[in-house]
Amino acid sequence: MTIEPGSATLPGGSSMKFTATIKDEHGLTTFPVDVSWLSSNQSVAAARAGGVVQGISAGQTQIIATWRNARATARVTVTGRSSKKPDLPACPRVEASGRSLVIPTDGAEC
Repeated sequence: MTIEPGSATLPGGSSMKFTATIKDEHGLTTFPVDVSWLSSNQSVAAARAGGVVQGISAGQTQIIATWRNARATARVTVTGRSSKKPDLPACPRVEASGRSLVIPTDGAEC
């Protein structure tokens, strides 16, 4: 069993999907759907069903995937929360039926 990615760094508050794969006795890769996911340090990152890992606070943890008698791990490093704000236009506009709705993003009038 392997986990992809095998290691990752993500900002606190963000999520990333991990995938577990198994090679069967014929060497064919399968993607089991009933994998159990766990974080070795729940205060750093939480692992949820489907392999979604969410960064909680700065630190390192191991993400553990188990399926039947197979097990694999991936290292996750969580950094501080991202301070980058998304790039938004000064005045986003929504057009609907020939009308405009202007939503100022900074409290100012557009």
